[in-house]
Amino acid sequence: MLTKNNHYTFLRRELAATVLKLVKEKRLVDEIDFIPIKNVPKDQAFYRCCIYKDRAMMRSRLLSIMGFDIDTEEDEISLLSTYAKQALEKEDEKPASVLTTLTTACSSCARGQYRVTDLCRGCLARPCVMNCPRQAITIIDNKAVINTDLCVNCGKCNQVCPFHAILYVPVPCEDACPVKAIIRDDAGHVRIDEGKCIYCGKCSRTCPFGAIVERSQVLPVAKKLASPHTQVTAIIAPSIEGQFPGSLGQIKEGLKALGFARVKEVAEGAAITAREEAKELTDRLKEEPFMTTSCCSAFVASIQKHLPNIADRISHTRSPMSFTAKLVREKHPEDYIVFIGPCIAKKHEGAEDPNIDAVMTFEELAAFLVAWDVDIQKMPEEENLILEELPRTFAVSGGVSAAVVQYLPEGRKVEVMKIDGITKKTMRLMNTWAKRAPEADLIEGMCCEHGCIGGPGCISDVRLTQKLFHLENELQQV
Repeated sequence: MLTKNNHYTFLRRELAATVLKLVKEKRLVDEIDFIPIKNVPKDQAFYRCCIYKDRAMMRSRLLSIMGFDIDTEEDEISLLSTYAKQALEKEDEKPASVLTTLTTACSSCARGQYRVTDLCRGCLARPCVMNCPRQAITIIDNKAVINTDLCVNCGKCNQVCPFHAILYVPVPCEDACPVKAIIRDDAGHVRIDEGKCIYCGKCSRTCPFGAIVERSQVLPVAKKLASPHTQVTAIIAPSIEGQFPGSLGQIKEGLKALGFARVKEVAEGAAITAREEAKELTDRLKEEPFMTTSCCSAFVASIQKHLPNIADRISHTRSPMSFTAKLVREKHPEDYIVFIGPCIAKKHEGAEDPNIDAVMTFEELAAFLVAWDVDIQKMPEEENLILEELPRTFAVSGGVSAAVVQYLPEGRKVEVMKIDGITKKTMRLMNTWAKRAPEADLIEGMCCEHGCIGGPGCISDVRLTQKLFHLENELQQV
C-alpha cells in the first residue's frame, strides 16, 4: 500500500478543501470550472499524455467529491458548474455504491507477473529453470527468459534465484484486494465487482494513479451545517485521537466551530456493544464453538460475501456506530447525524442504517477544517470531557475483544484470537473454519492492520497513533 506521503494524497486533500471553501463562500458554481485549469496550467509538466488528460482526470475527481458516481456518468459535455448546481440543489441521498473508478486515470496495468532483470548472470546452477513446475523458463543469450503463456506466477523462480534477479511486478489494486473484487472491462480498465467488494478501501489507497476513489458526502454535510433550520450532530470514532494536532477535547470544540451542534463519542456505543457481545458470547458458547465480533463492517462483509459457511458465527450485536446513532436519534429525532471515522466500509454500513445520514472520513474532516480555517490546536478544551470509563481502545487491534472479556461473568474465561488485517492469507485461514473450528472462543476481526487507527481514511501515521493507545497485547495474533 502507498504511504500517505505521496503526491496523489496531497492532491486529493487539496481538491476536497478547495471545493468546501468555495461552498462555504458560496462561489462553487461560479469557480469550479476553473479548478482543473488552475491546477494543471499550460506551463506545468503533465503526468499523463497531455495536460488535457490531466484536466479530465481532475474533472472526474471533482465529480466524485461532489458525490457523483463516475462509473455511471457518461456526460462529457456538461460543465462542472452544471454538476455543482445540481449537487447543491438536489435532495440528499445516500450513495448506493461507495467506490467509483476513473477510466481516464486507470493505466490498464498488465497483469501481475514475474520478470527477469538485468541482474541475471545466466549461472551454471540455473535454479530458476530447474525449479519451475511449468518449464516456463529457458536460457537465451546467457539470460533467463520467462514464457508468460506458461508461467502461473507461483514465484518459485523468485525464491531460488541467488542474485535476486527475478522480481514480481504486481497490479497494485488487484494485489491489495483480499477478495478478488477487482475486475477488468474489455479495454483493460479496472472495475469493482460490487458482489465481491467488502469496501475495505485498500484498492483506492494503493492505486498509484488514483483511479479508484470513494464517493464523498461532504457537500450534503456542508449544506446542513450552513442551514439555520438543521441541527447537525457529529458522532466521532475513538480512532480520531492522534489524527489531528490537539487533544480530544480540542477536536470536539473544533467540530463545534465548524457548525456541529453536538459531538458524541462512538465510544459510548462501544461500551454498549462490548456488554451485549459479552452476553451473546456467553449464551452462544453453550452450543456453538466460536463467535466473531461485528464492529468492523468490512470484516463482516468479508465473511457474509465470501465465507457463507461461517456467516452464522458473526455476532448479532450492533456496531458501536449503530448504537451511538440510535442513542442520538432517540434523544434528537430531527438531527442530521454524521459519523466521522477512519473507514470507507462505514460509508456502506451507514447507507443501510436509518439513523445515519452521512459518513465522512478523517481526511474529509481535515478538508473541512482547512476550508473553515479552524485550527484544532487553538481550540479550548471541552468542558466536562469524560476521559475514563469509555472503551476508546476499540480503535486498536485487540481493543474490542479486551473490552468484551471485561464484561464476561466473573470467573468466565475464553480464548481469544485476533485477525489483525484482512489479507488473502487470512481469508484462506478463515475458510478452513467451516470444517475445523479455530482454537478460540471469540474471534476479533479487524480488516485494517493495527485496527481502526490503520484505516484508509486516517491521516496520521499509525506508528504515532499507536502511542496514544496503551493496550496490553497478550492475545494470540494471526
